[in-house]
Amino acid sequence: MTFSLHNMFSLVVLALVASTSWGQVVWTEPAFPTQNDVVTLYYDVAAGNAALVDEEPPCPPCPFVYAHTGVITSESDSPSDWQYVHNPWPNGSNGSQANNGNALLPVSGTVHSFDFGGMTLAEYYGVADGVVIEQLAFVFRNGDGTVVGKTADEGDIFHNVSDGSFEVIFTAPSEASSIQPLGSTLSIQAQATQEASLTLNVNGELVASASGNALTHNLVLDSEGDYELVVVAEA
Repeated sequence: MTFSLHNMFSLVVLALVASTSWGQVVWTEPAFPTQNDVVTLYYDVAAGNAALVDEEPPCPPCPFVYAHTGVITSESDSPSDWQYVHNPWPNGSNGSQANNGNALLPVSGTVHSFDFGGMTLAEYYGVADGVVIEQLAFVFRNGDGTVVGKTADEGDIFHNVSDGSFEVIFTAPSEASSIQPLGSTLSIQAQATQEASLTLNVNGELVASASGNALTHNLVLDSEGDYELVVVAEA
C-alpha cells in the first residue's frame, strides 16, 4: 500500500521588498515529538520578532529567557485555546512561581534550549488521561515579562505534536508564508517520519526529489509573483 502526504508553503516575491526572517523560531529533538516523548526544544531569539535578541544575562551564563507555555489539545475550543498553562505571567510579586521550571539555557549564539524538566510532554504539562496534545504553544519573555518573543507578525508560537503516524513537514522555511526580495535564494528543507520518496513542487512543477527521510533544495527567486511550495512523501 502506498501512502501519500502533502505539506504546503506559500510566499510572495517582490522587487526591493525587505525580507522577513526565515530562521526557524523553534524546533525540537526529536523532530516529530509525541506527547509521551522526552523532548528538547530550541528557540532562536533572533528569529520571529527578535524581541529578546538584545537582552543581557544577569550573570553569564545565567538563563535570561523564560517560556510562557501551554498546549492546544483535543479539548481546546479553538486553535488559540491554550490549556494546561504551566506558569503564571510575572506581575512583580510572583517571581518564584512565574520563573519556576521554565528557564531556557543558552546553547550557542542566539539559540536557547528547554528540556521540559526532563519529563515527557504529557508529564510536564500535567495533561489528563485521554487528552491528546495537538500543539505546543509558546511565547518567550525576559524575567519580568516586559520583553516578549513571538512570531514575526507578533503571534503566538506553535509547534505540532505528532500522533505517531506518517508525516512530512517543512523544517525550513519555518514561517507559513512570507515576502522575499527578488533574486534571493530560499533554502528549503523537508523531513518525513520514515523512509519515503520525497518530491518538491513549485507552482505545480517538480524541482527536486529525494529518497530517504529528508529533502533539501535551494530555490532561486528569479521572478516576481506568488510561489507555492508543495512537498509530497510517498511510502
